[in-house]
Amino acid sequence: MADQAGFKGRVLAVDDEEHITEVIKLHLENRGYEVFTANSGEEGIEVFQAKKPQVIVLDIMMPGMNGLDVLKKVAQLDPAVDVIMLTALDDTMLALEAIRLGAYGYVTKPINMGRLEELIAEKIEAN
Repeated sequence: MADQAGFKGRVLAVDDEEHITEVIKLHLENRGYEVFTANSGEEGIEVFQAKKPQVIVLDIMMPGMNGLDVLKKVAQLDPAVDVIMLTALDDTMLALEAIRLGAYGYVTKPINMGRLEELIAEKIEAN
């Protein structure tokens, strides 16, 4: 649901690979989203609490606090926020575990940006 001048919503992208968060940020900003980035699970929690995004795009495999840990923490802080997991092709069992823990869905890497945007739009429009 776009409100002011094509603004579609707030998204947080969390991945330990900075180039991935930057690609997501550029793609979504060009389509009217406000996008925040974080490059660790711990930073993702901090940005989440400060910026209150509607959707989080979250990598599963990160050093330190991994995506499943972040998902659990976010669910405690705000059960209404929607999380879309990013996963390498061989991590689909982890992605399914993430869905069991409350994630909305997952996208495999390399990221199909059209599919990712579709999932984000579905969740923002549903709220």
